[in-house]
Amino acid sequence: MGWIGGVTGGAAAAITAAKSREEESAMVDMLKHQNGAIWEYKIVRSALFGFDRRGKIQAMLEQEARAGWSMAAKLDGERVVLKRPAAMREHDHELGGDIDPYRTDYGSQAAIMAGVLVGLAVMLVVGIMVFFLVL
Repeated sequence: MGWIGGVTGGAAAAITAAKSREEESAMVDMLKHQNGAIWEYKIVRSALFGFDRRGKIQAMLEQEARAGWSMAAKLDGERVVLKRPAAMREHDHELGGDIDPYRTDYGSQAAIMAGVLVGLAVMLVVGIMVFFLVL
């Protein structure tokens, strides 16, 4: 019976992901038709609702502004839609190697995973120590 919950949870996650993609596509389609200008759009994602913290979203926007991007919409705490004039891509070579004008992830997913693994390792070591102290 336990596997049924996993299947149901997996199906719910797939439905949620599909709804997110539909929402993102609708948002970008709506924005493309503004002012008759030629714009590029991208969606930047942050793990763990990072964009709900004002300092984090502001830091990301300052970095993206160096490549000509500005915020078009905030979808939720994990997704922000950015736009820039399409002509800005002609200047991408001037940015140097430290800026990727087409990045779509903000923050380090690897750092989060490393933190979780270190935390689990510490808990395991403490658990083993407590176990042997009780014996």
